Amino acid sequence: MHNNREVFCSVVIPIYNTGKYLRETIESVLHQSEKNIELIIIDDGSTDQSLDIARSYSESDERVKCYEQKNAGDSAARNNGMRRASGEYIIFLDHDDVLEENCIDLQCRVLENDRNLKVVVGSNEVINSSSMYVKDNILKDRYFSSIDVALGLTPSFSQCAYRLVSLREIGGFNSEAKNAADHDLNLRLLKNKNCGYAHSQKVMKYRIHEAQQTKSPSKLMHNHLKALKSYYSQEENIPEDRSVNSIYQHWYKYYGQFLPSEVYRLAREKRYSEANYALRKFMITLPYSACGFKNFLKKKLGHGQ
Repeated sequence: MHNNREVFCSVVIPIYNTGKYLRETIESVLHQSEKNIELIIIDDGSTDQSLDIARSYSESDERVKCYEQKNAGDSAARNNGMRRASGEYIIFLDHDDVLEENCIDLQCRVLENDRNLKVVVGSNEVINSSSMYVKDNILKDRYFSSIDVALGLTPSFSQCAYRLVSLREIGGFNSEAKNAADHDLNLRLLKNKNCGYAHSQKVMKYRIHEAQQTKSPSKLMHNHLKALKSYYSQEENIPEDRSVNSIYQHWYKYYGQFLPSEVYRLAREKRYSEANYALRKFMITLPYSACGFKNFLKKKLGHGQ
């Protein structure tokens, strides 16, 4: 346990109408083996009981601090929390995820042992709405840079711990990146330097449940590629050993797996303008999107045999 500084690690939880799982999430922070922490909860204009739940913890534990803001989205809430943070390290925990008991101690120890690191990424366990085990997602131990992020290392915020000063140096989160804010942040943070580290020890539980927003592959693809193009518009960010077009093609194939199903679903729901949008995304990324869908079908048919 670290007692030689006022706050060792800050944990920021943005909340918006998230009452169902919030208690379990908060308690996973307060029951950490590392006690020298602060928990900053940013309410993004909730209309349910979320803020009341958060306040009940702030009244009983001085490490918990609650703040309100008008609804402005997750990135704005995380930036709000980052501005208020006083720890040397920071974790952005999603409202429905759960930290392992030794998460903060383990993650921050990695950052303490290598001052060149800006972020550490741990492995995770997937749980369902009843907090029951579903599967493990175990990473390989390795250093990584922006090129690894560009080619598919896309951890959830809950499994990352950052050096706070490094995030402040790049201005924190970009709200315009929307649901690709994780890609955007990690690209800008790491550049072409191996200042990230991934490891195989589980640090959190990632929850899947019906209340999660329905994913839109076409919209995520749009925002993700926008973040990549913004980053690679600066010549100094382009890797020497790989063309930027090969990075884009990688993601055309990846999203091509899901776009036809999205078009079909939206058309069945008579959401024709959205279906047309998804179809256009598929068409303009041919032939790579078609390759992705072909590989997807092969896997599906193979599993069905």
